[in-house]
Formats: sequence, structure tokens, C-alpha cells
Amino acid sequence: MAKKLEELLDCRSSESRNRIRENAKIILNDCFSEDVHLTEQAEKVKGQKTIKITLDGLRARVHKNRD
Repeated sequence: MAKKLEELLDCRSSESRNRIRENAKIILNDCFSEDVHLTEQAEKVKGQKTIKITLDGLRARVHKNRD
């Protein structure tokens, strides 16, 4: 696939190739930033879920000990 892309780029002027490459860099950087953000959010949610499970477990113990 990369070879085919290079062939397509070779058909373009040098200015066009540079614009395409710059646009591709911007798109890839945006995707990477979004992936990093989503990964951070997933870790945060995972941590919150773990805390909730732990709190639920502690509440269950307290209620059990009260009975």
C-alpha cells in the first residue's frame, strides 16, 4: 500500500506532495492526541470503577457487621 501511495505522490507536483505530507502529519498528530486523551480517560474511569467496587465492598462489610 505504501508503494502505491508513493506512486500516487510521484504523479503530483512537489508543492502538492508537500501539502499532502503536511496534511497527513496534522491528521496523524490529531489522531495520536485523541488516542492519548481517550487512553487517559479510560484509565481514569477504570480507577473510578475500582474505587467504587472497593467502596461498595466496604459498605457491604459495614452492613454485615451491623446485623
